[in-house]
Amino acid sequence: IKAHPLPLTNIDVSKDGRRCVSASYDRTCILWDTTTGEELQVFEGHKNVVQAVIFNFPRCDHIISASFDRTARIHSVATGECRAVLKGHRGEILCVASDQQGDLVATGSLDHTVRLWDFATGDELHTLAGHTAEVVCVQFSADGVRLLSGSFDHTVILWNVATGRPVKTLLMHREAISRAELSFDGAWILSGSVDRTAILWNTDTGEPTGTCKMPSEVMSVAFSPSGRQCAMATATGVIRLYTTEPFTFRHELAEHRGEVSKVMFNATGTRLASICSDHTVRLWCTSTGTCVKVSATLAVFPHPDELIAIKFDYHADCFVTGMPVVATRLLRCQPSLIIINSFANTADSAPRAVFTSLQEQQHSRVSVTHCCTAWS
Repeated sequence: IKAHPLPLTNIDVSKDGRRCVSASYDRTCILWDTTTGEELQVFEGHKNVVQAVIFNFPRCDHIISASFDRTARIHSVATGECRAVLKGHRGEILCVASDQQGDLVATGSLDHTVRLWDFATGDELHTLAGHTAEVVCVQFSADGVRLLSGSFDHTVILWNVATGRPVKTLLMHREAISRAELSFDGAWILSGSVDRTAILWNTDTGEPTGTCKMPSEVMSVAFSPSGRQCAMATATGVIRLYTTEPFTFRHELAEHRGEVSKVMFNATGTRLASICSDHTVRLWCTSTGTCVKVSATLAVFPHPDELIAIKFDYHADCFVTGMPVVATRLLRCQPSLIIINSFANTADSAPRAVFTSLQEQQHSRVSVTHCCTAWS
């Protein structure tokens, strides 16, 4: 999919896996049909880089974009119309989240605050002040009662959504938080930091139950849907799998040769997807720790930029990856299906699309002008 004329920043996939949305430095978001690769909508209006984009769950009938222009926007998927502009932040917005009930939106900013918004009206409900540096991640609990935020001030804060007040402040890291996540059942919090540690916290007590010392900065953390497994990935390509109760080491996945920017479990917790600056996407078996699939077609036309985003669809039979060039990729987990990669800048003069069969390990190249026909 030839996505944007400028680098991508983020992607998201709808619950049914039929659509994905990409955000870019070009100040727009684009909605795509994941089956055909067709562009469905272009969402415009931001005056600066769009840093984050998500679908509203569970309906996925709107997209919510967050920008360096200090605003977030809610757009209708059906019409492309901007239904609300969320204004109030005094710094660039770095992250956005919606609750599972579809009622609330949270944004985190360089202004050190998290803001809660009413999804239906676009009104600001609370300004959550407590961090002393930029907020880099936000996440609602599954029941919508709590909100988690992580910051460069070394802390993770759990907030009461109804009151906008902090419930617990988790302070043990010695450097900036890179990522923090709540388990689906709300029992655990996993935080990763530039200080080369990942910490598992008990949500009820706010106490750490385990610390994992990693070989380099922790770039991404993730829970399996059951909350029984967790993963943490580093800037040097090492991924580690742990059980949560007790906090026990299971596997080290060390086949990547670069910064792993994102890891994510599928819906059953049997697979872990990882995306890396070595231009590969790997699919791992979580029970054995072995790599069961690898897409390395980016090596056909090497590009200095990194892959930066990955997202499974709700049914976990496909996932979409994004990189900060004018391309996105749709990958199917089943070995019989085809991985399709589209590139705008290649080693030769003409753009190429690269098709890879994981089952047969065969490659073919066609010109981008024939990409739609070949995709069909």
